[in-house]
Amino acid sequence: MKKVLSIVFMAALLTACGETGDKALKAAAKAVLEEDNAQNSEQQSAHESAQQDLIEQELQDAPEFERGSVADIDSEPLGQLPPKPAAPQNSERVVRHRATVLTQYGGRVLVRQAPSRGGRQLGYLYDQEEVWVVGETNRCETINGLYGCWVKVVDVTGLTGYSFGAYLNY
Repeated sequence: MKKVLSIVFMAALLTACGETGDKALKAAAKAVLEEDNAQNSEQQSAHESAQQDLIEQELQDAPEFERGSVADIDSEPLGQLPPKPAAPQNSERVVRHRATVLTQYGGRVLVRQAPSRGGRQLGYLYDQEEVWVVGETNRCETINGLYGCWVKVVDVTGLTGYSFGAYLNY
């Protein structure tokens, strides 16, 4: 603050001296700014140094697992992966509904051993045939543009298996 007051006082005196006074005033102002910048730089450097010391102290106090770098983690062998969880079992709800087979083109509907298109084929249900739906699964999908769930069916001959529920009216 003293420097600023000194510059203001000198500026008033040197303004009266004309061009030479202006040059002297600019030189004095430049010297004061350089000195202030040097002091600010020293203060900033001291602050950054103190922050770095604090970070290093915290790292020394941290448990071992917190101190590792990302490179350390990436270079460690992963070992074996845990086993995949078992696929959820198809849950099946027991029901008892009469149903009529309704195919898109008057054909037949497959009866399968498992509730999926990959299940072994056991036989057929024919259009307009009456069957019993004895179980509903939670396995649903879209087949030939129709969305439905697989159901367990029994026909009049005793054929028991799974059919796609979108082809049954119940």
